[in-house]
Amino acid sequence: MAFHKARQERLRTRLNPGEFKCTGCKSAVFPDPNSLTTNRATNGANIAFGQCSECKCQVRKFFSEADLAVFEQLRNPNTTVDSSHERIRRHPGGIGIGAETDDPRWWGVNDRVVYDWQVHAGRLTEQTVDQHLSAIRYMEDVLQGKPFDRLTIRDVDLVRSALKEAMMTKGEGQKSRSTASHQASQIMGFWNG
Repeated sequence: MAFHKARQERLRTRLNPGEFKCTGCKSAVFPDPNSLTTNRATNGANIAFGQCSECKCQVRKFFSEADLAVFEQLRNPNTTVDSSHERIRRHPGGIGIGAETDDPRWWGVNDRVVYDWQVHAGRLTEQTVDQHLSAIRYMEDVLQGKPFDRLTIRDVDLVRSALKEAMMTKGEGQKSRSTASHQASQIMGFWNG
């Protein structure tokens, strides 16, 4: 029974842009960049062919514009395959020499709890974990880094009020009703999970 369950899980792998489903090793892989070719099928669909970087089997996939951007990134020798999962942000990695890169709002006291949650949330997709993490960090900013094990009902109300205020503000910091609702449920999921 465990064998069949594991096999079904491998078949349900959700592919990120640029990834192929290899029929040889049954996993989601990025193709070998040197073997990658793209063609247009007779019905007009774009199809890519390549070689699995793990087992060297032939892989193919109908591709989109997002896939095409990743294919170009794979061909760049100065980038790694994992760099496709990074997001564009002001200070990648938070590394820098100048004072402008130091963020005074960094709260490290809850990092162990957040790390443990991330290990637990490993079953979720990367985008879902990012959204939950964003909501958790928002709560941490509102509470100015207060340790999670010392939170009170008043603190929960403070976060709730901050989410309501964010729906009313205009410009930077504005949140739509949907975003505020999602963040509230993600924070609840963090505490209940």
